[in-house]
Amino acid sequence: MRRRYLFLLPFVLLSASALRAELVCPWLTQGSAVALLGGEVSAVIKYMPSGEGSCIFSLQQGAAKYSLEIVVESTRRITCPPTSPKLQGIGNEASACRLQRLPNETVDMVSSRVRTLYFITSLTIRGAANPGIPLNKQRDIVERAAEQVAGNLY
Repeated sequence: MRRRYLFLLPFVLLSASALRAELVCPWLTQGSAVALLGGEVSAVIKYMPSGEGSCIFSLQQGAAKYSLEIVVESTRRITCPPTSPKLQGIGNEASACRLQRLPNETVDMVSSRVRTLYFITSLTIRGAANPGIPLNKQRDIVERAAEQVAGNLY
């Protein structure tokens, strides 16, 4: 009788470890976010079986808070003005823009589409009059993240 239960032990242990497994972002790895932002990040991930969801990678450095966010949806969300520059090689219908929301909050974003899913990749910087990431690098971070998201959606 004991042997029968010993046979089931690996399955029980495997099931228990699967329940504790962290959710991972299907479009951008935490390691990629660390490399792009330049420091250890925390992550909040929401994923639905439909393939939609969001991943937010956050980094606090001094007074500045950096948030790299990916949102994947089945419906298009208007994000950038229609006159925004178009990008090639990042999905379909890709455009980029920078928004100044508050005196100390800027958002660089790329919006695009792959097949039937629309995605937005954005970098929000809050609380720093002089952020540690130069302006030209902020857009580069968003575009590199968007390239990875588009590649993972194909």
